[in-house]
Amino acid sequence: MPPERDPDRDIFIPSGLQLDQWNALASSYHYAEEMISDYKSKIKALEQEQSHVESSILQLMGDFAHAESAGLRVSRYLQQGSIDYRAALKSLHPDLDPAVLEQFRKPSTERSRFTLKEEDKASVPYSIEDIMSSVKDDFWF
Repeated sequence: MPPERDPDRDIFIPSGLQLDQWNALASSYHYAEEMISDYKSKIKALEQEQSHVESSILQLMGDFAHAESAGLRVSRYLQQGSIDYRAALKSLHPDLDPAVLEQFRKPSTERSRFTLKEEDKASVPYSIEDIMSSVKDDFWF
């Protein structure tokens, strides 16, 4: 008899109805990720275009700190830099044991990481075509 599965060490692999639910959710996740990636690339291109426009506007402004026209206002200002607390602490207290700082650590938080695996790189084999074809539009759980 195999040992009981350990939720902290073993991989959950759905089966039966859970597999159907997982496939529907995974299909939605794959689609959303594809759309997000597409929009991010479009946004990146627009941000680059906007950056070039901003540079041109700043050049037009010359030494002026403020400008406004055609519904666009620009303000140029200095922002104070942040303090590098790690470097400051090392400089002010070079012999401080890092363990002393543990009392100031904030509580741990639970996080989740979702990683899409290509078919040929997944540790649990799958076929995206099979998943997409098995998902029904009216699937409800």
